[in-house]
Amino acid sequence: MDTPSWKDLPVVLVAGTASWKDLPSCLVTDILSRLPVKTLVQSTCVNKSWYALITDPSFISTHIARSISDAHKNSNHYLLISPISLSPQNPCSIISEKTCAEASKIEIPFRTRSQTVLIAGSCNGLLCLTDECPFHFGTDVYLWNPTLKKHKLLGPSCFPNQLHDRIRMGTAPVLGFGFHEPSNDYRVVRVVYCWDEDYNYLGRVAPKVEVYSLRKDSWRVVKNAVVPKVGNHRLWVCVKGSIYWMKTEKKRGPYESIVSFDLSNEVFNEVKLPKHFRDEVGQEAIFTVLEYKGLLSVCVFDISKDYGGQHLSLWVMKGGVPAVSWTRQYKIILKEGVGWPVKFSCSGKAVMETVDRVPKPTSLISCDLDTRKFMNLASDGPYTVDAAFMESLLVLSKMRAVASDFSLPFKTATILSHGR
Repeated sequence: MDTPSWKDLPVVLVAGTASWKDLPSCLVTDILSRLPVKTLVQSTCVNKSWYALITDPSFISTHIARSISDAHKNSNHYLLISPISLSPQNPCSIISEKTCAEASKIEIPFRTRSQTVLIAGSCNGLLCLTDECPFHFGTDVYLWNPTLKKHKLLGPSCFPNQLHDRIRMGTAPVLGFGFHEPSNDYRVVRVVYCWDEDYNYLGRVAPKVEVYSLRKDSWRVVKNAVVPKVGNHRLWVCVKGSIYWMKTEKKRGPYESIVSFDLSNEVFNEVKLPKHFRDEVGQEAIFTVLEYKGLLSVCVFDISKDYGGQHLSLWVMKGGVPAVSWTRQYKIILKEGVGWPVKFSCSGKAVMETVDRVPKPTSLISCDLDTRKFMNLASDGPYTVDAAFMESLLVLSKMRAVASDFSLPFKTATILSHGR
């Protein structure tokens, strides 16, 4: 992983006999906030004051903000790619977006009910994971910090019967994961749709909605929630404090809207898609709702029309509900067999999934939509991807840093007892 250049560090003139304790605290914070996570974890052993500083939530927030700022300036970003089938023989890979070279490997430290995993979302180096298997999707939800090698199984749902007896009760959950900046809190949204007697998910049985707060370490029910459409559990993204799901269609055909949920006011809305969608979309089109350079986007991948290749359109939303406007960013023809986008990287490259051969093992490739240049990321899939991976100091104990949250090479209590 990249480390800050010495040229980025502040210049301070100090006496030859000066030590760290002679520096202003704000300067120490500024210097330490530029260091990589692994160095900071090791630095918690220096003395008590450094431990207190590095594990302080405000410092962690400062470090995240600087990491995000540096990522925008840096041309090299990283992706975390995990096989959907969990196995010690198939760990995750951290891959450089620029070179597609593998930087490191890391194993997911838990096993799900189905022995499969899906990255349901990521934010500031914290990943939200669940079962990829539809029968178990959304029942157990995990938060995982790959850098600190710490994970957390979220507590019991407010609706345990609906989640654990799906076939009899006819329920289907969808998930969302995002950051609520005003409260500095990471939240998971779970919407549980329930069949009525006519097998309708938005019929006479209202969906149940709950929100998990990492800060409070608990789920709570969102009362009187009005859900306008049924969200697709595989097609969702969180952008700027709102979670968006592509609407599920009973029959294959053009989508018309997106379901949104605002993490601040906890209200659902419906976002209409561009009017010109229907004119250029065939019955076999594949839709994905993605984040593109910090904006909500909808990608349409169509192989049903005679384009002499595969047609890809990318629409970007500007403004917010209800003042929404859409701009078509790309309309390009790709050669056959390329595949469809599943994520966009921080720099705007498309991470695409393509079918290699029968019996359909999949590969991941990176595509620069401007130059049409392709690079191989992984083969023999399927995979699940975090296309905006970053190192993070985020801990999982109600957002309070404790010694056990950091992977130290020796016992913290012993080291700190000798610190100044």
